[in-house]
Amino acid sequence: MSVEITSKSVIPHDVSLTLTGNPQQLVGRNDYRTHLQFQAPAGGLTYSYTNPNCAPGLTGCYTLSAGSTWGPSFGLPATAIYVNGTSGQFLPATEC
Repeated sequence: MSVEITSKSVIPHDVSLTLTGNPQQLVGRNDYRTHLQFQAPAGGLTYSYTNPNCAPGLTGCYTLSAGSTWGPSFGLPATAIYVNGTSGQFLPATEC
């Protein structure tokens, strides 16, 4: 077996949104996702890639403290990503 590494140019797309105070989908399923990053607003954020009813304390839901960034360099989920946070706050996010 051999491994070939090739560099590919990718341009992240802005998928930012304004939170509603209810669970909402940040991005849909993407089997070819190579990048996903978002930053919690001042009120913090709950996110999930398995539970569309995303809320604090529910199974499969995680909390991101205010100002923290989520953006792993490997192991990105291909599933939809759900978020829930304080209504009216802006959630900056990029995907490719």
